[in-house]
Amino acid sequence: MQTVRKEVRGLNKQDLNIIDQRAKSEGTSTNELLRIVITDYAKRIREEAASNVLHRQLPRRFNHG
Repeated sequence: MQTVRKEVRGLNKQDLNIIDQRAKSEGTSTNELLRIVITDYAKRIREEAASNVLHRQLPRRFNHG
């Protein structure tokens, strides 16, 4: 896996502390927890985009059938 760095501005320090605490309680690193959350969110965005394409195509398929 390649290393990617991104600066996040405006993040509340208390929010980051909560994430740090959760990572520790789950026995993982903050980095790993953030990676999981970001990857999951990106997956949801891709699925939503694919769903929107499918919804646009469905009426055309049923009308021509």
